[in-house]
Amino acid sequence: MVIITATVVIFSAIIVVGGPVAISGGMLLTNVIDNAIDKVIFSLKNKKIIKKIFARIVNKKFKIKSGDKLLEEICVFCQEDYVVGDKCCSLHCGHSYHQKCLKHWVIVKEKCPLCNQ
Repeated sequence: MVIITATVVIFSAIIVVGGPVAISGGMLLTNVIDNAIDKVIFSLKNKKIIKKIFARIVNKKFKIKSGDKLLEEICVFCQEDYVVGDKCCSLHCGHSYHQKCLKHWVIVKEKCPLCNQ
């Protein structure tokens, strides 16, 4: 969101000035804008890819309820206790993790960190 806002402000400055503007290091302002736009597009593509991988490896999403077995365990990623209301998910192998933690892991590897399935 910040990159997009900054890009709009910089682009507006180019229109007001009336052409390419050099900034420190001799780089044209238009190049800076192109780089910023590329980063935003790359980020959006990665989010879509991660979402697809996550959907493929996750068996079930759920919130922890009172009396759940997971309340006696910790998340292997963040090493924090599970608490009632935490958003979690289980993989096809049966192991469960915080959703947010697993999304970060998916970037590294598309398998369960405990059993490698």
